[in-house]
Amino acid sequence: MMSAQDYQDHLIYSRMEGDHASIRINDGLGMDAMLLDTATIPQLVMNGRYLLYIKGSLANGWFGNLLNSGQWVRRTVNGGSEFVLFNNNDFLVGYDLFESDSTSAVSYGCNIYNNSFDNATVLGTMSGICDDDGPRIRQSDELVVGHNVFASLFTVQRDGTGRMAIPNTTSFDTWPVWSPDGE
Repeated sequence: MMSAQDYQDHLIYSRMEGDHASIRINDGLGMDAMLLDTATIPQLVMNGRYLLYIKGSLANGWFGNLLNSGQWVRRTVNGGSEFVLFNNNDFLVGYDLFESDSTSAVSYGCNIYNNSFDNATVLGTMSGICDDDGPRIRQSDELVVGHNVFASLFTVQRDGTGRMAIPNTTSFDTWPVWSPDGE
């Protein structure tokens, strides 16, 4: 069992081998090991306290299928306990956690939702535009950035107001993330 200390200064990433995905850990110098089998799209959140990922999906000949079905899981890094946040039977295209209250921003189906920490209660809808996906949160002010693969990158407030396209971005600009300083 790995502790949070074991994750420090390591790369955590997905590897595809045929239709099978795994999450791996690498020390950056070549020492590589499987961390989780049948899992993909890892994201450390809450200062490394939790690892989020999708578990149990298969590529079935196309990488995009990894987002279709499977379970969205929150793993406590110290101790390794897992909690299924979402039993996915559609496309789950990105997620992040608000550190202020541990609720989530999750893109599922044709909406980006703000959900409770256990993902059981929808607290609000941040976007109802079907191709808005990949929410990532700037923790300093909880501004959400995402992509619309057919339009541009965009920002939206947590309460769903103020959705704005980011200038000089275009269709197929995808997967934006905030820099560490939030700019």
